[in-house]
Amino acid sequence: MHKLTTNLAENIQYLRSQLDRCGDIEFIEWSASLYLIYCKNLIDVQQLHQQVFQPLYENLERNDVTSIEDFTSLKDSISPTSSLVLSEDADEMIDRILNGSLALLINNQSKALLIDLANVTFRKVEKPSNESNIRGPNHAFVETLHTNLSLMRYILPHPSFKVEMMQIGKYSHTKIAIVYIDDVVNDTALQQVRERLSRIQIDAILGSGYLEELIEDHPFSLFPQMKNTERPDTLAAALLEGRIGVMGDGTPYQLIVPTEFFMFLHAAEDHYERFYIATALRLIRILCLLIALLLPAFYIAVTTFHMEMLPTEFAISIAEQREGVPFSAFFEAMIMELFLEIMREAGVRLPKAIGASVSIVGVLVIGDAAIISGIASPAMVIVVALTGIASFAIPSFNIAISLRLLRFLMMIISSALGLFGLMIGILAVIIHMNSIRSFGVPYLNVLSAPRPDSFKDFIARFPHRFLKTRPSPYSKGDNTRYKRK
Repeated sequence: MHKLTTNLAENIQYLRSQLDRCGDIEFIEWSASLYLIYCKNLIDVQQLHQQVFQPLYENLERNDVTSIEDFTSLKDSISPTSSLVLSEDADEMIDRILNGSLALLINNQSKALLIDLANVTFRKVEKPSNESNIRGPNHAFVETLHTNLSLMRYILPHPSFKVEMMQIGKYSHTKIAIVYIDDVVNDTALQQVRERLSRIQIDAILGSGYLEELIEDHPFSLFPQMKNTERPDTLAAALLEGRIGVMGDGTPYQLIVPTEFFMFLHAAEDHYERFYIATALRLIRILCLLIALLLPAFYIAVTTFHMEMLPTEFAISIAEQREGVPFSAFFEAMIMELFLEIMREAGVRLPKAIGASVSIVGVLVIGDAAIISGIASPAMVIVVALTGIASFAIPSFNIAISLRLLRFLMMIISSALGLFGLMIGILAVIIHMNSIRSFGVPYLNVLSAPRPDSFKDFIARFPHRFLKTRPSPYSKGDNTRYKRK
């Protein structure tokens, strides 16, 4: 911390040394006793002229501007509508200048007057791109933290909605906000979030993925321990359960902690549709999860070791299809899965206008060519295609990609040990998931610490009138969230 002195020349010399070779920083010597410093690329030029320059010019015409000897007379000379801050810390002043503030320094004063005139162009609030729905709200987070906080405050206009600010990053000085509802938040988890964020020492935070890796409990696990969302209503619903939000500047994806596995199978739309529709959709998602994880491995195990389990006609049909295929079922499945992953990645990287069409046409052409050339059987193409479609039905991308990686491990163990190996793989995954903690909360919380009310919004979604309490591991105080008058 470098404090300003009462010598204006010394202060300007220090600031010039710190901001050396910064061509976008303007140092304006207004008079012998007044200096103005700002970043011309971050400041609102129109406000600068209307609120500062023009009043100072008028003051110059009426009086001698050198008569400004303290901040009281300076405030009388200008007419800012933005926030005013007095600071004696030169480093804080530099940080505010580099975030769009105007600094005014007066001779014989050991403080600087800082006026927030930031005007940085960012994307406007739009519809969610990855978490779209049919019936619910259609606004999403953007890259500016203050806009995202305003969306949250609009949804939760209550004094118990708390926002704790901090900065992380040696060079980026990324603003981070910890948001929660004070009446219901789990204090133990909240303290862990504060401590883990305060321990981060890094050059820059450029996205929520940085924070996720730096504060998660099990960094080497394939399963994500934090849910990221671009929907303000999803984050608000999590806060109302006693969870905590970690919001960062420069990213539209915000983090929710603690997290449990089945949260990744829930979508915001579940609470905007009738309860029986939401329950049916959740059952479909669970089926899709099992298909995306286990179907290729199950096909390899059955066709390699357990053909007797299939009906005779079906077994004969599969044998006929594979008659001209020179590879084993495992190698055949690996080739087709790799083709699918390549096309999926290519579809993401291609321009949006042609990405979807190219990936679809590519999969059709490759699938048809693989069958004709004898690389893969029709049954294998159906299995791989169904697996790929099922993975798209999982609402959260980060859990879907984890399942895609696990699918290859399941295929390998099934090719070696058949269904016995597949069962070993399933048990190993369940044991691993049961050992994971997310800020002290078990990953399989509903299964490992059951409570009657926890199952009302687990797989089946009960009507809202029956969802009377919050999940117990997250909340404190009065757990009642619904009362009928």
